[in-house]
Amino acid sequence: MDNYTKISILENSLFIFISKFIDTFGGILSVIILARFLDTAGFGIYAYILSIFLALQPVVNLELDKITIRELATSLDKSRFMKDVRTLKSLMLVVFFTLFTFGIIFTKQPANIRAGLFLCLISEIFIQYNMLNVSFLIVFQKAVWDSYANAFSKFFFLAWIIVGWLLHKDIVYVFAGYLISNFIRFALLTLLIRLKIYKTGMNWAPGKFLYLLRESLPITIASFIIGLTFRIDIFVLKYYLGDTPVGLFYSIHKIILVIQIIPVSLLNAFFPHLSYTARENSGEYMNMYKKVFELLFLTATAVILFNLLFSREIISILYGKGYEDAHTGFMLLIPVSLFLFLDYLNTLSLTSLNRQKFLLYSGIAAFVTNTALDMILVPRMGMEGACIGTFAAYLVLCSVSFLCHPRHIIQGISYRESIISILSLVSLFYISTMLVGYFPRVLIMLIYLLIIYHVYGLSDKLRFLMSMYRERK
Repeated sequence: MDNYTKISILENSLFIFISKFIDTFGGILSVIILARFLDTAGFGIYAYILSIFLALQPVVNLELDKITIRELATSLDKSRFMKDVRTLKSLMLVVFFTLFTFGIIFTKQPANIRAGLFLCLISEIFIQYNMLNVSFLIVFQKAVWDSYANAFSKFFFLAWIIVGWLLHKDIVYVFAGYLISNFIRFALLTLLIRLKIYKTGMNWAPGKFLYLLRESLPITIASFIIGLTFRIDIFVLKYYLGDTPVGLFYSIHKIILVIQIIPVSLLNAFFPHLSYTARENSGEYMNMYKKVFELLFLTATAVILFNLLFSREIISILYGKGYEDAHTGFMLLIPVSLFLFLDYLNTLSLTSLNRQKFLLYSGIAAFVTNTALDMILVPRMGMEGACIGTFAAYLVLCSVSFLCHPRHIIQGISYRESIISILSLVSLFYISTMLVGYFPRVLIMLIYLLIIYHVYGLSDKLRFLMSMYRERK
């Protein structure tokens, strides 16, 4: 591989990480400000409206961003494929916009909620095109453009809600800023792609549409079920307990979801390589999966220990004293990070292996688990019951998606190393409960980092991850 190619790939990966970091950092800053701006009840309404669209997003998206990366990476006529996939996306958006508009018109929700729903509906159109545009940029190694566009739109939204906070605006104002920020990112990315890559217009190709639908349908249904699984808590909490518990639950669940930037940033740049290796060399793919699995496992346990050690401080600093009641639920949700890390790997892995239909099994299992536990525990335990249901659902989701891999891949994992790292984490956390002050906790965190870096070879796994960058044969 020549130096230019190496530099190009590394830059692409770096800017994918930067874009995800901006997205996550901007998102958590927005959540922090909104949590203080809207108070727990208003924040619960915000979470409720947003959760409706996040639950429906996979159906509208058809998971075309993942399928696009896989197909475009090997397509001989990239321009035609981009036109095909954009046309299919547009058709889906027309259907979605029409149906949801009728739903808003006939809903009996208060006026401010209906206005928020309509602004979110328009925003979703731009979000969907942004997801597709980012897939194009990843394949063409131009992710730097999204870093700039995403940064501009995110910091615009931050400025918008800060002004709204100072001027005592309402929730409709918040969603208006949400709409404008998504449009800014859409306009910038669309312009850059048309000028610098291809003029990705429309192309009517029913045969290609059917192929894309067939490939994306299993992962779409799985993603919808999974998305609904982890929004069902919001709807059940609102039904039984009102807006305030929704705000408390959403605040701590958001922290857990934000942490997912780590596996997303590590793996998105490698997705084309995973897809290529899965088709060309099963032995090399097995070794690749094993190494990345172990890397994510160790990284996730470090994140979990940090959150356990400083859980009260994290909630207090991020959201203020009004959210202290969320601490118990946060402690229950912290271990979920491990399941999230590994499930993201499994989703990309099964897609690369063309086994995306198996994601249905994990999605259905998680949905049944969370819904059943929420209906039983939320009326009795409140927000903590929802956290228990979410914990169990993420565990089931990760376990089933892992078991859906070919047997030789499952057998290649070093379970002894994973078990010992968990025991080390639990032991160190138990020791921390008997100590007082920040310094002992910081020391315990440093000890664990040294253990996983040197004893369990985290440095070797990081070097292997970098070695995955290779020129295709």
